[in-house]
Amino acid sequence: MFGMLGFIPDLREIDTEETVEKPQLPTFMRGDIMEVATKYGKAVLSNCKDYDTVAQLRVLGECQGDRLIYVMLVTGGDVKYILPSGRVDKHISREYNIDGRFFGEECVIVTDLHVRRLVKEQRGRHCEKCDEYNEDVRTDYSEVYYCGTCRENPWR
Repeated sequence: MFGMLGFIPDLREIDTEETVEKPQLPTFMRGDIMEVATKYGKAVLSNCKDYDTVAQLRVLGECQGDRLIYVMLVTGGDVKYILPSGRVDKHISREYNIDGRFFGEECVIVTDLHVRRLVKEQRGRHCEKCDEYNEDVRTDYSEVYYCGTCRENPWR
């Protein structure tokens, strides 16, 4: 029996800084709607030619490590296209920086390799007090946003 020792290339020699180029990762914000191809209710890679249908899902949060990982909201209408992989809980919301109003909602976790394209950018904000959506607001998500009505009437 012949051993395979010695035939495996040394990865340290291949991965030099001159040969390895980091790919530019796409940046999406929370609230954006992205397209994910599915087969049998599971997300498939974006370059896959064999898929059943395409689901358009809203990004709830993201986390960056070696790859970008997205948590996407699965509503009742999306269940016929993609099956949810879990529910948003405290652990997921802390790790992926998800708003508290999504606790208990069904979600699916995918990487940037699964995203086919950006369908719609959501740049507006929800009011922290009354949860009214204003699409004209261009503030950062780290800042607290109150709509004009809630600012004028604090007892609302």
